[in-house]
Amino acid sequence: MSKNIDPKYDNPKTAGESEKAFAKCCLGREKYAKLLTHIISNYQQGFVLALNNPWGTGKTTFLNMWQKYLEQNKYQVLHFNDWKSDYSSDPFIALISQLKQLGDKKASKAYKGFMTKAATLVKRLGPAVVKSAVKRVIDDDELEELAGISADITAESLEKQIKEQLETEKSIEDFTCALGKLVSESDGQKPLVFIIDELDRCRPNYAVSVLEYIKHFFNVEGIVFVLAVDKEQLGHAIRGVYGSEKIDADEYLRRFIDLEYIIPEPHLDDFCELQYIENDFDGFFKNKERLHSENLKNEGEHFKRISKNLLSQADVSPRLIKKIFFQARVILSTLLKTKRVNSALYFFLIYLKHLHNEAYNKIRNNEYSLGELAKFYEQLIDFKYIESDRFMLLYTEACLMTFYANYCNLSSNQREKLDCLSVDNRGVTFETTHKGNMHDNFVTQLVNIYRGFDRDYSIHNFFEMIEMSDNFEIPKDD
Repeated sequence: MSKNIDPKYDNPKTAGESEKAFAKCCLGREKYAKLLTHIISNYQQGFVLALNNPWGTGKTTFLNMWQKYLEQNKYQVLHFNDWKSDYSSDPFIALISQLKQLGDKKASKAYKGFMTKAATLVKRLGPAVVKSAVKRVIDDDELEELAGISADITAESLEKQIKEQLETEKSIEDFTCALGKLVSESDGQKPLVFIIDELDRCRPNYAVSVLEYIKHFFNVEGIVFVLAVDKEQLGHAIRGVYGSEKIDADEYLRRFIDLEYIIPEPHLDDFCELQYIENDFDGFFKNKERLHSENLKNEGEHFKRISKNLLSQADVSPRLIKKIFFQARVILSTLLKTKRVNSALYFFLIYLKHLHNEAYNKIRNNEYSLGELAKFYEQLIDFKYIESDRFMLLYTEACLMTFYANYCNLSSNQREKLDCLSVDNRGVTFETTHKGNMHDNFVTQLVNIYRGFDRDYSIHNFFEMIEMSDNFEIPKDD
């Protein structure tokens, strides 16, 4: 097996085509597709590559773009989603069904020969399939022979099947030989890329069977398998199948995986931009009615900037970032597009709910004084992080203080009043950590919000929407 990797993997001849495949990628991942494509082109003898990233980090999105890139560069690609096929008790037929795409005129004879050997092997393996299942995944009259298999045999681990059910090792040899011939005759110039997606989301027995089949039956020259997995989750599945927490899952997986690659985490700004686009925030913020109002047209930009500023100052998983953006979009979808919605304040409170829940509850329960709340906000927000964001961050703080003061008034007469401002001397009746120009700008924001404030509105409205939308769960999708 050749392992010589040419560092000059970026082929200028394909640059124009690759742009089409990654035209909608906001994460700068085209370079990883180029690297991986070059690597698989140097493994003509075939191998198994694992893309190991947790759920919610965009594996499936990357694979779809990479598949398009490969096809634009004349690679044959088969894409098998395990999770969508694990209704069957055994994955062997589902795997074989993907190869039907290779049975064109050029390789039709090799395909028929392969299917004959496959039918013989399936009979000897005895997986639990019936005619209807075969027709559902293959829909090929040539495979009627497969339908005569007994449906009362339970598929166990493949190695046990080999020992107990195979009459001869020649069935495997004939199958792999026919498979190699089919791949070679369909397109022998470049390896066939067989993508196995969402293996870690399948039933444990099914996932393990897929690995075993790849190892024992599909390991032939000319096929490169790409497994999209979360190794931690797959490890739990392996230990579950073998009924022991003592199983070394990493060691077990080394039997099947030749090379592992972790797609680097995207830059936070890029990932936030992707969430903004995928959740169609512009559908709200750039509505024609909002753009006509000078007071509303900057809210989308404020939302973007505070989201990136807050998330950059915390260790937040990609999945939680997706949850926060999704929750914010759900809330916006319920609000009038013609009114100021204080989107930056919404994002700040959703952020608190997930990452500073104790502080969120103290605001919710009126446990902060205005001075304590101001101090908390000013300690949490790094006003020096982005110089250009200071004004927006001060404005969000002023909104927080004004809405909270009104909430305190509505909830309890014992708390500080909304007249925390002295408009005449432009002072505040609570302490802040701001000094000099920052303090003056903050007071200006408070005064402006105070003068135009609707006294019937309080931060309570925000809490209600956040807590109702918190019951939504985003699907475990990549």
